[in-house]
Amino acid sequence: MNISIRTKLFATTISILVLAVTSTAAINITKFRSMYIEAMLERARADAQDIRSAILHGLNYFPLDSFSDMRYLLRSRLSPKFSYCYVANADRKILYHSEGDVDDDKLPDIFTAKLELLGENNSIIVSVEGYYESVIPIVFKEERVGTIHVGIEKNLVDGAVIRMIAQTVTILIIALLASIFVLYYLLTKNITEPIRMLLKKVTYINSRFDITKRIKEQKGDELAAFARSFDLMSEELQIIFEGSINALATAVESRDPYTAGHQRRVADLARTIAKEMGLPEKKQNEIYMSGISHDIGKVGVPTRILTKRGKLTEEEIELIRSHPQVGYDILKAIDFDWPIARTVLQHHEHMDGTGYPNGANGDNILLEARIITVADVVEAMAAPRPYREGLGIEAALDEILLKRDTWFDPKVVDTCLKLFYEQKYTFDFTNLNITMIDPNQLSR
Repeated sequence: MNISIRTKLFATTISILVLAVTSTAAINITKFRSMYIEAMLERARADAQDIRSAILHGLNYFPLDSFSDMRYLLRSRLSPKFSYCYVANADRKILYHSEGDVDDDKLPDIFTAKLELLGENNSIIVSVEGYYESVIPIVFKEERVGTIHVGIEKNLVDGAVIRMIAQTVTILIIALLASIFVLYYLLTKNITEPIRMLLKKVTYINSRFDITKRIKEQKGDELAAFARSFDLMSEELQIIFEGSINALATAVESRDPYTAGHQRRVADLARTIAKEMGLPEKKQNEIYMSGISHDIGKVGVPTRILTKRGKLTEEEIELIRSHPQVGYDILKAIDFDWPIARTVLQHHEHMDGTGYPNGANGDNILLEARIITVADVVEAMAAPRPYREGLGIEAALDEILLKRDTWFDPKVVDTCLKLFYEQKYTFDFTNLNITMIDPNQLSR
C-alpha cells in the first residue's frame, strides 16, 4: 500500500507526542504521590511531636498509664485531616485512643519488627489495613516508655492522586487534540476554519465538564467522523456518570429497604416540577440527578439507625441530620457545571431559615434545592412504611400548602399542587415490598 509522506509525517509526530506526554504524565503522577505522602506524614510527625511534648511534661508527675483527660489531649492536638491518634506503652499495649476507650488492645504483630528500627529521636511509617501510621517514640529519662501513633486514611492519599491523574489525562487529551489541529492546519489549510470551531467546542466541554454538549456535523468525511466519535464519547461519559450516581443511590437504598425507590420517585417528581415551571431541559436533567443523589449522605448513617422501627434518640436524630453535609462532602469533588453538591447540601433547608444543616433561608437556598425539598416531603408522606400505611397524597399536599412561604417556596408548592390536582400526577408504589408491623410493637 502506498502511504503518502504527509500521512507518515502526521503518524510519526502523533506517536512521538503520545509517548512524550504519557511518559511525562506517568513520572509526574509517581512523584506527586510520593511528595503528597511525605508531606502528609511530615505533618503527622509534627502533630505527634506536639502530643509527645505534653506527655513528657506530665510524666514528671504521673506514670504513662495514669493520665487523665488523655483522649481530650489527643483529639485537641490532632489535625482534622488525620483519622486517629493513640498512645501505646513499651509492652505494645494501647493505653489511650482519640476515638474511644480501649480494652487491653495491643499493637498488631506487624509493629514487632518495625519498632525495633525506631530510635530515640527518629520516626517510622507503618502501613496497616487502609491507613498509614506515623510512629514516634516517647523517651523519658533515657528510657523508651511508649510510642505515639498518628493515622491517615490511604483513601485520602489515593483520592488526591486520582484527582491528579484526572487532571493529567485531561491535559493529555487537550494537548493531543491541539497537536492534531495544528498539524492539520499546517498540512491542509482548506479545513482550518472547521477545525477552529471544533477546538472551541472541545475546549468548552473539557473546561466545564458539560457532557451534554454535542458538536454540530462538520464538513468533510474525516471531521464528520471525528465529530460523531466525540459525540459518542460524550454520550458514553454521560451514561457512565449517570450510572455512577444511580449506583450510589442504589447502595443507599439497599441499606434501607423500607424506602426503596424513594430517591427515584423524588427525582422524577422534581424534574416534572422543573419542567412545569418552564426551566431549561439542562436544568431539568440537573435537578433529576440531584434528586437521585439527594440521600447519598445516608451512607454515613449506620444501618441499624436507618432501619430502626422505633423512636430515634437525640443522638440518632443528629446522625440522620448529618446526611446532607456528608452527601455534599462526597459530591463536591466532582468538577462539572451543575451545583449538585450544593443542592444535596440544602435539600433540608427551609425558606424561613429553620432547616438544617446551615439554617439557610430565602434566595440563599438554590432553586434546585427548593424543588427537591418539596418533592422529598410529598413522597415521604405519601409512601407507606413498615409501621404505617402511606398518609396519602392529600395529606402530603395539605402539608406543603400549610407550610407554603414558611418552609417551602410558594412557586414550587403551587406548581406541585397543579401537577397532582390538574394534571393527575401519581407516584408508582407498585414495586414496594413492605411487610406491615403493629405500631404498638415498636421499641420506645
